[in-house]
Amino acid sequence: MKPLLLLFPPVNSSLIRKEAEMFSTAYEVKIFDLKSTTKSTIPFRLVLQFFFLLKNIRKSEIMVSRFVGYQTVLPILFSKLTGKPLVCIMGGLECIKFPSIKTGSYIKPFFGAITKWCLKNATHLCPVHDSLVLADYTYQDDDYPKQGYKFFVPGCETPVTVIRNGYDASKWEPAKEKTPNSFITVAHGIEEDHLYRLKGIDLIMEIAPSFPECEFTIVGGKREKLPANAPSNIHFAGEVANDKLHELLGSQEFYLQLSMIEGFPNALCEAMLCGCIPLGSNVGAIPEIINDEARILKRKDVDQLKSIIAHVLTVDRKTAAAAARERVEKNYPIERRKKSFLELFDGLVRSK
Repeated sequence: MKPLLLLFPPVNSSLIRKEAEMFSTAYEVKIFDLKSTTKSTIPFRLVLQFFFLLKNIRKSEIMVSRFVGYQTVLPILFSKLTGKPLVCIMGGLECIKFPSIKTGSYIKPFFGAITKWCLKNATHLCPVHDSLVLADYTYQDDDYPKQGYKFFVPGCETPVTVIRNGYDASKWEPAKEKTPNSFITVAHGIEEDHLYRLKGIDLIMEIAPSFPECEFTIVGGKREKLPANAPSNIHFAGEVANDKLHELLGSQEFYLQLSMIEGFPNALCEAMLCGCIPLGSNVGAIPEIINDEARILKRKDVDQLKSIIAHVLTVDRKTAAAAARERVEKNYPIERRKKSFLELFDGLVRSK
């Protein structure tokens, strides 16, 4: 009989289901979904979480919080009371603060205080990239010159292990035929102004008229709430189901990841596995993933972006696309991520 692992996401998304599937090879996984997208129900859901923990904590060996927030508080308290370890997987918001676009867990003092307390009291922290621990930030000058949870939570001494995201290359394949001069980006929720700017959609709107021979597709957001005066070569695809996204990515030649901040962007890696040639901003894991200085936007600058696009339109596209897929397949396999977590869990369980 497998030992029990309790998983606490803020929302039971496809990402969480994939992680649960990954852990389930060694553990029986039970998920409690806080469903925090509806703020008014959070107190009620926290009561239910309390009884979930009360029922399952004695049988469990380890707990995992996916992201850090309200859903992490009670598991930490139960961890302190029972000695059961709690691991926090950190994707980004817990590690950043961007007042210019009101993004990051530390923007609101109350939520920031909760995040700091959780990070200091968890058993182990697992950010998806080193830049989320502490890093210089030089992409634009409107926010802090450093990012990472250690910058915003000084004195946090909780043990940390960076475990990068991983991908199953067999589930992401290039299409046999690609649309010439096609660019795509995936940016959910961009009808909200802060996400519109965070994901770099403002840059795409500015540069598109300079490349009339190219087509730019933006996945995500409600079309009716996006700019009506967008350049004619920008196509808003709206939300695309996960089981259809690989077909769309596979048909495109280039992928744009022009975010103001990222941890370890899944869409970028999935697009590269689909044979998209990547271009990205100089933030988070993006430069490491792309691994080509000529395709990295060093600063948030329209003219610099135009030069990068002009350059990539001249490259040997078949060779570059194959290299992009190979890089993700070789460096970020899902089995490596799985092995890292299960080894960490085993060590924590044995040492409790």
